[in-house]
Amino acid sequence: MQYDRFESAATQEQGQSALRRGEILAAAATLFAEHGFHGASMRDIGERVGLLKGSLYVHIANKDEILVEIVGDTARRLNAAVSPVLLATARPSDKLRMALKAHLLFASSNQNSMFVLQHESKHLTGQPHMWICEWRLRYQQLWWSAVDVGVRCGDLRQDLDIACATDMLLAAANLNATFDMTSDTGAVADRRWEVLRGGLLP
Repeated sequence: MQYDRFESAATQEQGQSALRRGEILAAAATLFAEHGFHGASMRDIGERVGLLKGSLYVHIANKDEILVEIVGDTARRLNAAVSPVLLATARPSDKLRMALKAHLLFASSNQNSMFVLQHESKHLTGQPHMWICEWRLRYQQLWWSAVDVGVRCGDLRQDLDIACATDMLLAAANLNATFDMTSDTGAVADRRWEVLRGGLLP
């Protein structure tokens, strides 16, 4: 019985620690998006979550660790949202349209962490830098493959430059500088697809 109480207390403490770590990562993503990775300090992050700098290190080793976790988690969740769409058995043009929408919906729900993934991941070094470069190539390959299948089956233009088309689709997915976050994200995705479809479809 005493052991059960101890185990319950330990589990509760772990849950609270994980919750606190999540709050720290969310605050850091906001600060990195607002001021850049080098423009935000550990003190700034601690102040945002109400922790002294010393107490912050109980949960996080350093700022590099925070960046690695934000970038890695965001990349994995984006991939989980988009890759099933691109790998589904469906008409290639439909898959590309729905993948564009899925990417933009994820971006609109994760604005700060997506900004960090797109713009601040350049500050990663060593193995994390290699991992994110490999992830970008794999993510691009998913889109490239869908375009390639579309060309070969006649759903997309036969004379289409597959690499260029892939780049344009990803640019449409990642172009958030003029993204009106008050707009319906699905409608934004549809408008962007309408711009692209004339150059993609036969």
